Amino acid sequence: MFKLKKMIWLLTLLLFGMTMLTGSGFAQEVETPYLILNLEKVQLLFNGNKAEENSSMDMELLYELSGGQSKMKATLLSHGFVSHGFNSSYGATGNISLRFIPGQTKTTYNQSTDQIITEFVSEIHYPLIDKIMGFEQPIKDYVVQDNFRSFTEKASGVITCQLEDQPDLKSMKQQPIRAVVGIKVKVDEKVVGSIEYIESNNNPVVGSIIWPIYLKETIKVQPVFVEYIPDTGCSLGGGVATTGGSWEIMKGYAFDIWNRCCLQMNFLPPVYVANDDWRILSAGEAGALRASYDDPNAVEVFFVETFDPVGTWGGGATWSSGTANTQIITCDSNLPINLYNVAHELGHSLNLMHPSSPPFNSTPSSLMEPSGFCLDNPDLMSQENCDNISNPLIYWTISKFQCITDPNM
Repeated sequence: MFKLKKMIWLLTLLLFGMTMLTGSGFAQEVETPYLILNLEKVQLLFNGNKAEENSSMDMELLYELSGGQSKMKATLLSHGFVSHGFNSSYGATGNISLRFIPGQTKTTYNQSTDQIITEFVSEIHYPLIDKIMGFEQPIKDYVVQDNFRSFTEKASGVITCQLEDQPDLKSMKQQPIRAVVGIKVKVDEKVVGSIEYIESNNNPVVGSIIWPIYLKETIKVQPVFVEYIPDTGCSLGGGVATTGGSWEIMKGYAFDIWNRCCLQMNFLPPVYVANDDWRILSAGEAGALRASYDDPNAVEVFFVETFDPVGTWGGGATWSSGTANTQIITCDSNLPINLYNVAHELGHSLNLMHPSSPPFNSTPSSLMEPSGFCLDNPDLMSQENCDNISNPLIYWTISKFQCITDPNM
């Protein structure tokens, strides 16, 4: 009898311990299924017309599925899309960036028709806007302005995803799924007015329902160096080496601090531009340097030796933040003090402002605090910063390791 009571007591204790572990998050997590649709060379109509050249786009749609088989819900996790531009009546638009505004995207799933519908509000940007309008007047901070925001056009739209069959959420196996995708965008607030509406219909795609171990946001970063070419003669006061000597150190600090937000920096091999005048860069030369190289799928970070005058932009600056056309200029002379300059400017590229500037979407005393020249940005990350990043260049990758946000303030 005593042994029986002891066994019951041990069993009760074991069950209680399992309950406590489950409540503490130590139990195995229930994996969430995702629907991934990668559309390639989707043909777009701008204002009802097919552009003569390069009017297609590649688009990744990632839906998180929940609610079980009978009451399935879908949430769109994508940040937006980028497309080639077209020759409008105002001139060539350049690449078109459409960013879904966080918190203003609503996705529903119709159980009877197997249709996923996403209604969204977005910002549209294309370089022609900058050419015609310039940049928004900077809001004065305590130090030199380093974030030049573009004017953007506001648009509303809808994405329809017609599934051929209802996903089997009871199975934990990867499964292919056929769908037909359409998108309609209407510009509600124009700046230049090159675009009135964008439309693309009946795009077939074979996607996948997967239960990945983990997903991670990723963005490509393209360093651009000014190349030294000895046989051009006098270097006009510049050095005798290619710029970018600070890149290896700068990218290490940027990788570390943004990894605390579970944002993966995909650093691409450097590319080179040859113009010795850009080694020591004045503010008037910035536009030519930025126009010298454009990767539509990455944030360009241009490296010069130093600025003229030295403290221009406080060590570096960002243009067109929050859009796919965003670009950064920084200088090697930030070292050995300004270790987090590139990391800070990447924050602007991800649509974060200084804590003292509208829309007040970053945290005081964090990385996004302005520093000025010869003063480093704080090496602290916040959950608010992590939650507010947004750019159409962000895409999702599957990771073998769980990423837990680890901001330290």
